[in-house]
Order: sequence, then structure tokens, then C-alpha cells
Amino acid sequence: MNPIFQLACRDRNRIALESDLLSAAMFGIENILCLTGDHTKMGDHPQAKPVFDLDSVSLLHTVELSRVRCRPWWK
Repeated sequence: MNPIFQLACRDRNRIALESDLLSAAMFGIENILCLTGDHTKMGDHPQAKPVFDLDSVSLLHTVELSRVRCRPWWK
């Protein structure tokens, strides 16, 4: 059984997201589900300001760049 790592961009900056990507790589996790995340208006505190440094498409681009830079033998 292969794990699928779910990575949501909501309330996270790119440094935290890249850190999680590196951690997943260190554990050998190759399947990643990139999500933008729900807007804060949908949650318990609709007055909170949203933090979306990256969206899911930008995160996919970051994953691809990391894959090429760090592990070029991945297919």
C-alpha cells in the first residue's frame, strides 16, 4: 500500500510547505495530493484573514522543481 501525502496551502507559507515536501521525500513518500484549501469564510472564524502564499498549481510547480533539483532520477 502506498501512502498519499495531503498537502494543503491554507495558512502555510512556502517555507513551511517546502519543509513538508522535503520531509515527505526523506520518508520515501512519492504520492502527494496538493490542495489549495478552503477559504477562511467557510470555517469557524469567517472574519480571519486568509493566508495563501501558494495555491495548488504553484505548489505543483514547486514540487516539480524540487523533484528535478533534488532527485533527478525520479520518474
